[in-house]
Amino acid sequence: MREVIGLAEKQQQIDVEEAFGSFLREFSEPDAKDPQKNVEKYRDLVRSVVANKSKSLVVEFKDLVAFDRSLASVITSEYDAHAEELDAAATNLLAVESPDYASALRTLKVRFKDLPEKTPMRRLRSDVLGKLVEFKGVVVRASRVSPYVQKAVYQCMSCGTTVEITEGRRMRPPAVCPNPSCPSHQTGITRFRFLLKESVLVDRQRIRVQEEQEEVPPGQLPTYVDVELFDDVVDVARPGDRVDIVGVLEGEPSPTDPQDRILDTYFVANYIEVVDKGFEEVQITDEDVKRIKELAALPDIKERILSSIAPQIYGLGYVKEAIALSMFGSQPVYAPDGTRIRGDIHILLIGDPGVGKSQLLQFAAKLAPRGIYTSGKGSSAAGLTAAVVKDQKGEFMLEAGAMVLADGGIACLDEVDKMDENDRVAIHQAMEQQVTSIAKAGIVASLNTRASVIAAANPKLGRYMDDRTVGDNVNLPVTILSRFDLIYIIKDKPDSLTDKMLSDHILKVHMVTEQKPAIAPQLLRKYISYARRYVAPTLSEEAANALQEFFLKMRERSVSSDSPVAITPRQLEGLIRLTKAEARLRLRDVATVEDAQEAINLTKMYLSQVGIDPETGMPDIGPVTTGMTHTQQNRASLFLKTLEEMLDQSKGEDVDLEKFKEELAEKGMGEAEFERLYRSFLRDGEIFEPSPGKVNYVGRRKKYERRSMGGEVQAAEACRYGRSGRDSQAPSDVC
Repeated sequence: MREVIGLAEKQQQIDVEEAFGSFLREFSEPDAKDPQKNVEKYRDLVRSVVANKSKSLVVEFKDLVAFDRSLASVITSEYDAHAEELDAAATNLLAVESPDYASALRTLKVRFKDLPEKTPMRRLRSDVLGKLVEFKGVVVRASRVSPYVQKAVYQCMSCGTTVEITEGRRMRPPAVCPNPSCPSHQTGITRFRFLLKESVLVDRQRIRVQEEQEEVPPGQLPTYVDVELFDDVVDVARPGDRVDIVGVLEGEPSPTDPQDRILDTYFVANYIEVVDKGFEEVQITDEDVKRIKELAALPDIKERILSSIAPQIYGLGYVKEAIALSMFGSQPVYAPDGTRIRGDIHILLIGDPGVGKSQLLQFAAKLAPRGIYTSGKGSSAAGLTAAVVKDQKGEFMLEAGAMVLADGGIACLDEVDKMDENDRVAIHQAMEQQVTSIAKAGIVASLNTRASVIAAANPKLGRYMDDRTVGDNVNLPVTILSRFDLIYIIKDKPDSLTDKMLSDHILKVHMVTEQKPAIAPQLLRKYISYARRYVAPTLSEEAANALQEFFLKMRERSVSSDSPVAITPRQLEGLIRLTKAEARLRLRDVATVEDAQEAINLTKMYLSQVGIDPETGMPDIGPVTTGMTHTQQNRASLFLKTLEEMLDQSKGEDVDLEKFKEELAEKGMGEAEFERLYRSFLRDGEIFEPSPGKVNYVGRRKKYERRSMGGEVQAAEACRYGRSGRDSQAPSDVC
C-alpha cells in the first residue's frame, strides 16, 4: 500500500510539460542504416512535420514507457488534465526547429499510438472515463465533415470588449461583460456578438464504431460507441473499415434531461488508424507456418479440408468443395486501363428444407476471419449494402450494411429469396463491381464490398421441381442468378441406402460427445488466412488450354441460330477463378491441369443442374442468364410475331383475344403456355388490353401512330409551302 501511495505522490510531483519536452528532445534509438549510431527520433519527426506541413506529431507510446514509465502512467491515467501541456511541449520544440511554421500553426497536436494494452469495447465503462485507452472495432456510420468552434470569441456590443471561451461542448456567450466600466452593468442588458474570423475553427466528424463480429459473445448484441474526430484525423476511415482508435471516453448530462443521473458517453479520438487487413487479421506464428506447410504437403489435403467443413452435415462433398474454394478465393486481376476483375467466388445453394444450407453458411461465417452471416428475410437493401440515416441529433450519417462490413471476407446471405424485390437490386453492383454506390440526402459515396458471397435460397413451392427451370423454381431475378459462379441444387429424395448412412451419421453426431475433425477449426482458419495472404497462383499454359478446350467444346453446340447457348464468357471467368482457388487450396503458386479439371468438374455439375432445358434435356444457360430457355424464347417470339401479323391484317385495329388464342393453338401452343406468356407480357407492358376481350401490341401500335402522324405532317407542310411534285399532293381535308 505504501508503494502505491508513493507512486501516486511521485506522479503528482511530475512537471508533465517539462518531462514530456525532455522525452521529445532526448529520446534516441539506433539508426536503421547504421546500428552503431543513434538518431534523435522525435527531433527528426518534428522536422518532418515542417516538411510535410502536418498538424500533429505521432508518438509511439512504447517509446514513452521505455523513457519514463512514471510520465507514461500519468498521461494514461490523467490525459484530460495534461493534454494542453503535452501539446505545449511539442509546440515549443517545433518553435526551436521552425519558428515561422510554429507561429503559423499555433499548436502542434500530440497523438499517441500503440498503447501497451488494448481495451475491449465492452470494457469502455465508467472506470475508464478520462483515461487514455485504445480499442479496435468496425466503422458502421460516418457523418460529413463540419467546422467545429474550438475557441469562441465574443465581443460585447456595448463596449467592444472581446472574450475568449474554450470550454464546453455547446456555445454559450458570457453572462456578463468582464469590463467593469461597460455600460451594460448600468442598464442590465448584456449582448454579445460572435466573431467568426477571430475564433479558432477545426474540422469535426462523428463516426460510430461497432464491436467486431468475432468479439461478440454468443447470444448478445454487438456494442458500439460514438467517436468524435477533430482536425487532421477526420475523414480517415469510411464505413466498413476496421480501425484502431486511441483516445478518451467522456461523459456529459443528457441535453434533453440535464438532471438525469445517466450520462451520455462519447469517445474523443486522439489517434485513429485504419487496419484493413482482412484475412491478415489472424495471427500466424512460425510454428503455425510449419504445421500449415506440412498439411499442404499431404496428398489428401483437399479431402481433409472438405471433411473439416461442417462435419456434422453428411455428404454434400461438391457443395463443401465449392464453399471451401469460395473461402480460399482467387486474387483480383487489374487491367491496364484500371478495370478490376473480381477474384472472389460467389456460390448459391438452392435446396429443399432441412438439407443443411443454413448450417453450411453459419460454419463458413464463423470460420472466415471476416465473416458476416445475415438472413435476407430480416435484411433490407440498406442492411445489405449501405444507407443514409439520421441520428438523434438530426445529422445525416452514412451507415454500412452487411456486404460492406464483410469487405475482405465472406458474406453469408441466408434466405436470399425472401428479400424484397427492391432490396435485391441493391446487391447487383455489390456482387459484380464489388462496390456499392449511394447518393442520398446530399451524401454521395462509394463503399467497397470486396467479399465472397455464399447465399442460400428455398424453392418457391417448398421443393425443387425438376420439370421447371431454376428461374421458375426460385424467387430470384436472372440479374442476380447470373452473378454466381456456381449454383447447386440440394434435393431431399428418399433412398434406402443413403437414408441409412445419413441417419447413422446424425446419430453418431449426437452420441459422441467430442468429435475431432481432420483439421481443427483454429488451424484451418490460419491455413486459409495464410493461403490468401501469401499464395497468388497463376495459370499454367496446360491449365489454360484445358479451360479453353472445355469452353470451345461447349460453345460448338451453339453454332446454329436455332441452338441454345450452352455457356457464356461469364462462366469461363468463373472457371479461371475456381482453378486458381484449387491451386491456392494446396498452396501452389501455379495452377496445373489437374486444378483446371477439378474446376471443370464442379462447373459441369452446376451446368447439369441449372444450365439445362427441362423440356428437351439440352444444355442451355438461358435460365441463368436470360430467365428463359431457348424453347421458351422461341415460343415467346412466336407469340409476338403472330400478334404482329394479326395486327397487320387488321391495319392496327385491336385483335380479338379468342381468335388470337385459336391462331396460336393451330401453331402448336398449348393453353397453359399461352396463359403464362400472356400474363408475363401483360405484366411487363409489352401488350395491353384496350377493352375487354381485345389485345394490342405496344410496339406495333406506336408504329402505326407514327406512320399516321407522319403522313399528316407531310401533307400539312406541302400545303403550307406550296411545294410542287409528288410531295405537294395533299388530301383536301388537310388543305
